[in-house]
Amino acid sequence: QMEAEVSESPLVARLRQQTKDNEEKNRRQVELEMFQNSQSGEFGPFSRYIPVAKADGTFVLVLAGEYEELKKRKRVASQRFVKDEFAAPFEARAEEKREANAAAKAKGGGDDG
Repeated sequence: QMEAEVSESPLVARLRQQTKDNEEKNRRQVELEMFQNSQSGEFGPFSRYIPVAKADGTFVLVLAGEYEELKKRKRVASQRFVKDEFAAPFEARAEEKREANAAAKAKGGGDDG
């Protein structure tokens, strides 16, 4: 009987609704923190890069100065791209670097010497 009274309480109803409303925001925050923590030593107050999330939950690394410019142009908010299309130039740059690194590694023959 007491459970029925508590669940009907306006305070409980408001808190349940608030939890539901914040669910997506909290999920995104957890994803961002998990990503940053998984990249130990890469992010922090002196990092050159800021991870910015796309709608699918993947992250794109953006230089800090570029991130500030994206904020001014309202293309990012709360470390998320407003539209995924705004991530394209940064993804292309990342792919070019991956290819260059792979080519350099192949050319070096994997010598750790």
